[in-house]
Amino acid sequence: MKRTVLAILLAFGFLVSACGQDVSDFLWVENNGEITITGYVGERTDVRIPRRINGMPVVSIGEGAFDGNRLTSVSIPNSVSHIGYRAFFDNRLTSITLPQNVDIQPNSFYHIVYIKYNLNGKWSLS
Repeated sequence: MKRTVLAILLAFGFLVSACGQDVSDFLWVENNGEITITGYVGERTDVRIPRRINGMPVVSIGEGAFDGNRLTSVSIPNSVSHIGYRAFFDNRLTSITLPQNVDIQPNSFYHIVYIKYNLNGKWSLS
């Protein structure tokens, strides 16, 4: 019995690390079946925001959600259509993956290098 429980826990840990970010690292609110990320309590500095939490799509990053978390990399899924004011303010981002059609509020990525969008549909740092 103990070996079975241990095997299940190890398998779960492997799946979490293989699939990316643990959803318990995020604070969120649900509104009409959609998720807004409101905070981050994880230790990782390379963050992959999940497409879904509890079966609901993550559609928004709230105001100040990742402010001052010392992040170096963030990957935001295509499900996200809005990034709030100062959402990633005061981080150390050197790599950002953003959806093509996302509404980015002022100072969302303040204190990092300038982000530009080119005609090929790619976001880049410059």
